[in-house]
Amino acid sequence: FENFPFDLQDLRDLAGDLAIDGFDVLDANHYPLCLVSHVYEGRLRLLLNYRPDLFRPEQVGVIGDRLVRILETLTQDLTRTVAGLDVLADGERERLVVADGAA
Repeated sequence: FENFPFDLQDLRDLAGDLAIDGFDVLDANHYPLCLVSHVYEGRLRLLLNYRPDLFRPEQVGVIGDRLVRILETLTQDLTRTVAGLDVLADGERERLVVADGAA
């Protein structure tokens, strides 16, 4: 992890009368694909950043959909292990099976 959780109210208390009117964010990294997560207004937010010279938006969409499916499955059954997950979407397994029937 790059950062650690913090309490926003604690940060405000430390700032006292100091205020920030605005800021710009430049989010850049050198990784081909990067998952950014943070909590905003009590909800987990996920963002996939990617290098457009290596990934097409559709490819990143498939990866994002797969991640959401995995997280939803894990939260629906808290006894399920990651090893027991089927990460493929409907129809994907059939497309990946080679001629002899092995994936």
